Amino acid sequence: MDGASGLVALRAEQVSDAILVPRTAVMGSQDNGVVGLIRDGNSVTTRVELGATDGNLIQVTSGLNAGDTISAVPPALESQ
Repeated sequence: MDGASGLVALRAEQVSDAILVPRTAVMGSQDNGVVGLIRDGNSVTTRVELGATDGNLIQVTSGLNAGDTISAVPPALESQ
């Protein structure tokens, strides 16, 4: 079918007021993970529930608040 063409339309999920973090800062599975939440200058391992991802950023649906600071390195890798 040389010269054949087609049109594909994809609808992506849109979420407002979402907390997004780099996927590389999260250790865990697709739905649950841990991040290093920075408190008083120290990284505290914190459980989070995860939502949608674009492959680079992932939505945190529970466990963090807007304005929280997390480590760029997942907790399991910080000590290595």
